[in-house]
Amino acid sequence: MKNSVVILALALASSCADEPDGQCESHCDCGSSEFCVYSGEATGRICRVGTNPCYSEPVDAGPPPDRGPPPSPDAGPPPLSLDFDPSNLASWAAARVSDEPPSLRLLSGPVRLNTDNGSAGGRPVEFAFYLQTGAPPPADRIAVWFFRSVTIEGGTLIVEGSRPAAIIAMDSLIIDSGRILVTAGGWVGAENRDGASRGSGPGGGGFTIDSTSAGAGAGGSYCGLGGLPSGGDESMRGARYGGPLISPLAGGSGGGTNGQATAGDGGDGGGALQLIAGQRLEVRGGGSIDARGGSGGDALATMGAGGGSGGSILVEAPIVVIEGALRAGGGDGGAVPGSGAAGSTDAQDGGFRIGPNPAHGGGGGGFGWIRINTATGSAEVAVDALISPALSHGCASLGLLNRATAPPAPPPSCSAPLVPDGECAGCSSEHCCDELTACSENDLCTTCRTSDSPGPACTESPLVAAVDRCLLDLCPTRCQP
Repeated sequence: MKNSVVILALALASSCADEPDGQCESHCDCGSSEFCVYSGEATGRICRVGTNPCYSEPVDAGPPPDRGPPPSPDAGPPPLSLDFDPSNLASWAAARVSDEPPSLRLLSGPVRLNTDNGSAGGRPVEFAFYLQTGAPPPADRIAVWFFRSVTIEGGTLIVEGSRPAAIIAMDSLIIDSGRILVTAGGWVGAENRDGASRGSGPGGGGFTIDSTSAGAGAGGSYCGLGGLPSGGDESMRGARYGGPLISPLAGGSGGGTNGQATAGDGGDGGGALQLIAGQRLEVRGGGSIDARGGSGGDALATMGAGGGSGGSILVEAPIVVIEGALRAGGGDGGAVPGSGAAGSTDAQDGGFRIGPNPAHGGGGGGFGWIRINTATGSAEVAVDALISPALSHGCASLGLLNRATAPPAPPPSCSAPLVPDGECAGCSSEHCCDELTACSENDLCTTCRTSDSPGPACTESPLVAAVDRCLLDLCPTRCQP
């Protein structure tokens, strides 16, 4: 019995290919030209001549699939573009920015952006002025900075100067734990040294002087009315101006002062800032944007000047998240102050204190404007976010981004062989320093005029005025000989 067990084990271990009738467990135990088959209870599975599924001839699968050319070396981040037209700037912004604007990352500060000269605290920037209509100088020009992205992780970005400001981040704009303080474009309050005077700006606050030569200043107005000074009437209050779209982009107005020795200067109006992001804009929990009006002063706390009205904050991006603070409230008046608008659109009037040192209070500044434009017309606003004025007021609102339009056609070139009659005055500035060509009905002027030398034949042409406009309006810097 022992010997039979050993013989059976040897039989199972033998190759089916060597023993055609030997036992097998699967096709793979047989040769390449055999297959395993069950032949009955006595013999079990055995190898038989035939096709073995375990063996197959290699199949030609053809050439590998075409996956395109190999990837090119990294050429840096792809160029970015805006898929919408920013308010106030139209398609000019998308056409103006280069493919590689710098990025701005602020970890500590302050860093100052100046809207009068475009400086940025020594940092590399792309900068330009944009001429907007409907705003008095100096608000008729918007100072525009272009960046790939902006990240404020700490410190303060101070935007200052006499003109309103726009910051464009072609990718994202994130205010994390820092803030943007904007005074740019706000009209100044009346200075006490100039005597009794109204604050500057369309909604500048007036003043009052009573029979005892006392009095105070009214707060500046913008979206909301400024408060009256103590003892004042409606004629001293500045007028409302602007609208929810914040177009044109403009700042708040200054408060008034009565010019007495014991009065102070009126508060300045808050600034005007437009923030644009091509993809996403976030003001996180530790971040803020501040365009509040300044408080009115008082020299001896007896006669107060008016507070400046809040400025304007215009935020535009496909996605906007607000967890921190947007502030465009008015400044408080001086002495017995009327506060800037807080619980209502209009600011409070200045008060009057009777006693050994009676005081006349200045009116508070009215609310400015806040606008948030997104791809959907809504924003992600956290429950503990601070937006002042609140979105429940008429001075703050949500809206849709403007649809992108095709960039305007380039102006005709002054160096073209022939320029149509109606387009002579619009030739592009980059060619203003070349020799100017003629309109189709002025053959004598084809080669007679440059920016420095009027040719003799041009003096009698009716088109000289158009050529002058091209040189003077579109090419203000005259060429060197």
